[in-house]
Amino acid sequence: MIPALSAVYLLAEPGTKELTINNEVSVNATRKYDEVGIYPNPSSGEFMVNNIPADISSIEIRDVNGESLYLKTDLQVTSHKIKKDLKPGLYFVILRGRDYFVAKKLVIR
Repeated sequence: MIPALSAVYLLAEPGTKELTINNEVSVNATRKYDEVGIYPNPSSGEFMVNNIPADISSIEIRDVNGESLYLKTDLQVTSHKIKKDLKPGLYFVILRGRDYFVAKKLVIR
């Protein structure tokens, strides 16, 4: 039989909004950056990035080869509309802040 734990150490990323611990062995953490959404996705080239946290300072679109196709800096909004003529394929919408880098997938039809 395994003895009961006398101490539990948790590492939570900065920006963690909710941390749930149950009596078993699982931990569920929700970060504010998990709530950033892209709609519609798949898109035809016009889409919204929603729920942008206040400390995000730039949005960038990169293709799968890493080429930067769009960059908007000095963001001070919670949502941002992008209309960009992109070829069909997979892209990454990258949100950057002082301490964060978040990449979301975007599909263009």
